[in-house]
Amino acid sequence: MIFNKSKFFRNIFWLAASTALSSGLNVIINILLARKLGVATFGQWSLILATTSWILVLRTAVGSELIRKAAQDSQYAKLVFCPALLVLILGGSLLGGSNLLLNLVLVATNSILVPVMLATLAFGAMAVAIIPIALFTGRDHMEWQLADGIQGLLLLIYLLVLSRRGLTIASVAEAYLITCLVIAMLLMLMGMRLIRPALWRWTKAFMQELLINTGLQFVINWLYMLHLTLDLFFLQFLRGSVEVGEYNAAFKIVIVLRVLPLLVLMGVVPEISRRVAASDFAFVRRIWTASTRILLLIAGGFVVSILVLASSIIPLAYTSQYDRAINVLMVLSISIFPLFLQSIIQSLLYAGGRYRDLIWGIGIGLLVQATGDLFLISHFGPEGAALAFFMAECATLVCFAKFAVRAFGGPSVSVIGKALICSLAAFGMTLVGLRVHLPAALLLGSVIIFYLVLSYYLGCISMRDIQFGRSMLEEFFLDKV
Repeated sequence: MIFNKSKFFRNIFWLAASTALSSGLNVIINILLARKLGVATFGQWSLILATTSWILVLRTAVGSELIRKAAQDSQYAKLVFCPALLVLILGGSLLGGSNLLLNLVLVATNSILVPVMLATLAFGAMAVAIIPIALFTGRDHMEWQLADGIQGLLLLIYLLVLSRRGLTIASVAEAYLITCLVIAMLLMLMGMRLIRPALWRWTKAFMQELLINTGLQFVINWLYMLHLTLDLFFLQFLRGSVEVGEYNAAFKIVIVLRVLPLLVLMGVVPEISRRVAASDFAFVRRIWTASTRILLLIAGGFVVSILVLASSIIPLAYTSQYDRAINVLMVLSISIFPLFLQSIIQSLLYAGGRYRDLIWGIGIGLLVQATGDLFLISHFGPEGAALAFFMAECATLVCFAKFAVRAFGGPSVSVIGKALICSLAAFGMTLVGLRVHLPAALLLGSVIIFYLVLSYYLGCISMRDIQFGRSMLEEFFLDKV
């Protein structure tokens, strides 16, 4: 079985374009809302999103299963289109009702009733839109992923228009609903026209397999969504909405970087699924080693940059109301290391259908996170929540690594070890520079130069990597011609 490099690079190109668009717009939208709503109101909106976005867990669960199976069977799309739509509508309705009750308990005010309902409908529309996106992604048509970025662009334009007369939680929720409905309707109409779904071929075995796999995927993604929002709930109960807003301002900057490992892995997930089905675990180990080496080096650069520039990023992005978020951002920056490594292994386990391993790993991480939140938030506030998040990422990483080695065998330890040495050396040098109060420009420049030289000296970066990247570029553009 030959790995098609041009197809892989084409997938990466479209994923990079869609991810850069949607992630960049998400950051801009959060900055706009944080500035216009104020700390306390932004904290309330963060809680509304943290619960209503659970519907997106259902979207991810269904979408993940559709991508994996569509990659293995070209006729799967016709059979699954209508059953998947039914699952999303019924599941979204149940989650929407539970989200409404949870928000009333958390915020304890009836004024958020309408915004929660509007946000729930918006995320329901986004969930339905995943059906054509996932089915075409499984066929290596990654350009359909641009839909989320287009929806974000429409949302930003609408919010900018509304901000002229002042933003409220209700008007923000309304903007989400309108833009999500527009994109969802267009995608579903296009998908039905191109796929031409078969309406009456729902065998019992087919529906059972769909519901079981989707159910496992839902549990996995719900646990992971809870991992990303658990700190907000503990902060609300123990500290209040103001500290929720301060923590979330910093968290949104760090978590957007998670798209990088997913970007690299999603480009090859369809191929990994096919290789696992053929028991070609040597390929999985090579992907694991190569992606870990690359992303460890990228993570080291991000951690260094955030530590040095944190005191400038927060006031520039938000306002002086969010000064405490500087310390939170610095603590959260160290979680990028386990976050990147854990995301890589999570993608491999998902591609191999190791759903129960994923549930156990994330569940153990959640237990560590909840325990850390309970003890650390009371003493340290948002900084304690950031530390608890880091502890949870480390615990999940250890579990995932153990499960992946058992399933596929271990990656090259020496290659990964060299990349880890480079990243930790740059991290230590940055901490020393901050301790002696070196100017930010001088510190960042010297650490990055040191980092690149050390990476090249230890063989983490080589001419072979550059030549491989250039060859993929040439194959991509020749394939286009």
